[in-house]
Amino acid sequence: MDFDQLVAEAQFGQSKTGEHALWKAALTLDRWYFLGAGQDDDVEPMFAQHDGKTHLLAFTDEDRAQAMAEQLEQRSGSRPAILHMDVPDAIDYLRVLDEDGQVAGVHFNNGAHAFGESLVNIIEMSKRYRG
Repeated sequence: MDFDQLVAEAQFGQSKTGEHALWKAALTLDRWYFLGAGQDDDVEPMFAQHDGKTHLLAFTDEDRAQAMAEQLEQRSGSRPAILHMDVPDAIDYLRVLDEDGQVAGVHFNNGAHAFGESLVNIIEMSKRYRG
């Protein structure tokens, strides 16, 4: 699936069709990938600040997560682990994060073709696209 193309169509399209296609594709993937923060058994998905709010960093495929891990290794000297969750489990994780109230949303991928949304909206869309 070409998420770069889907993001471009969602951002520059004249209707909501591109946005729906993007989120349907993201929510019907088998799994999402994350960068790991922490050590040994305490590794959890990494968060970052985006627009002044905390967001979970997620990736639509392992190659994108690996590329970001390499970028972080070049900056800091340490390489984060790559984690993955089946999307239904990831949605459950988003529900827990939403109850906690500390995380605003999910930021997918990186760079020019990044996309994101609030936890509440992703949880709601998952009901529509995953049943």
